[in-house]
Amino acid sequence: MDASDRGLCAIWPEKQEFVQVEFDEEELKQIAEFHSGSVEEFSINIRELMSAAFAAIVWAKQWSRASGGEPMHVRFWIDNASAVCWANKRSSRNSFAQMVLRLLALFEVQHKFYASARHIAGSENIMADAGSRVWQSVELAKKFADMSCQSPSELKKTLEALGAMLRAGALADTSRTQYRRAWNQWERWCSFLGFNSWMDQSTIDANAAQLGAFAVFLWRYGMNRAGKGNTYSTICNKLCAIRWFHKHTAGYDPGVNAGHAILLRGIRRFTDPVVKQQPLSPDLLRVIYQNLDLRCSQDQLLWGGLLLAFFFLLRRSEYLFIGKKHHNYVLRLGDIIF
Repeated sequence: MDASDRGLCAIWPEKQEFVQVEFDEEELKQIAEFHSGSVEEFSINIRELMSAAFAAIVWAKQWSRASGGEPMHVRFWIDNASAVCWANKRSSRNSFAQMVLRLLALFEVQHKFYASARHIAGSENIMADAGSRVWQSVELAKKFADMSCQSPSELKKTLEALGAMLRAGALADTSRTQYRRAWNQWERWCSFLGFNSWMDQSTIDANAAQLGAFAVFLWRYGMNRAGKGNTYSTICNKLCAIRWFHKHTAGYDPGVNAGHAILLRGIRRFTDPVVKQQPLSPDLLRVIYQNLDLRCSQDQLLWGGLLLAFFFLLRRSEYLFIGKKHHNYVLRLGDIIF
């Protein structure tokens, strides 16, 4: 068994079966926070231990039946020394890891088996490693498919999984996040007005009217606390997200009519044009400098930040808070050495 930043995989060689789990958005966020050094909750050690827990969840009943009444010994082969140690000692100082260990112990008692763990070198754990990374690229998915296909039924299952992976990969990670946010807004709006968020395939005019009403609401009020309407491009992106979710999940495009296209043209006409922000220039820096009092600490901080961003070609996300958050790659005080 093995785990990565995208998911985990457990393999039962004797039965030629495997379990794959892709991490959801919340878990991916916790992994990103772990890499940034802000939390220790979802480290790779814990993810490796979770692969054993998921194996027990899926196969514990089979282990119980195969034992013939006597407790069966199940050995987990894991290429992470900490996870192996935790599994054998049934103890960890990490609270989340201890919860996973308690879950394993519960399954041992419930299904009459006992488990131990042994370390396997990462260079030998090739198949489980590939299985835990199939969501990262088509090449890794092909690699795991080539290793796991032993029969027509397994080949069919793998082809279906590859197809699902390719459909999911039709969107970039950033687009998938934006589309998910747009779909959540669509569901809240439909619930508020009594609409069904999943539109019928055969009622194109009704679908166009519902999508049009949503577009008008976004243009007039937006979906934000300030009640500020969205721009034309934002509205189009959100409508594309709704249709994409229907095509990806339900297998059809709800469709629109000519009236919908005319509505969007009207929204575009009455939307204020985007004001392009001009780049910071040396002349503008001189004007700012003339209006600052460098005896004031606040002005000193402002002037230092402007010079730092200008001469090192920094984007605002690389050295400033945006709203109430900052990115993991933001420049910190400790990064500056005099």
